[in-house]
Amino acid sequence: IVGLQNLVQRNEQSHDPDNNTSYLHLPFILVQ
Repeated sequence: IVGLQNLVQRNEQSHDPDNNTSYLHLPFILVQ
């Protein structure tokens, strides 16, 4: 779980349009 949280933090820091999709999908994985 910690590894997934780190990925979310990385995506939060990077505001690239291509990363927005992956940033939106990761939180759903954490919720599920």
